[in-house]
Amino acid sequence: MNEIVLMGIDMDREAIEKQLDACILTPDEMHMDWSKLSNPLPWAEI
Repeated sequence: MNEIVLMGIDMDREAIEKQLDACILTPDEMHMDWSKLSNPLPWAEI
């Protein structure tokens, strides 16, 4: 499990949660062949 902490004044918690939830991969995306995707950070390859 990961946790992220955001601190600020007058932050819209619902909007932030909605945007973060939209980043979560679907089960289909988790099981796809990622080797076919282009690497947006080629300098960061392991």
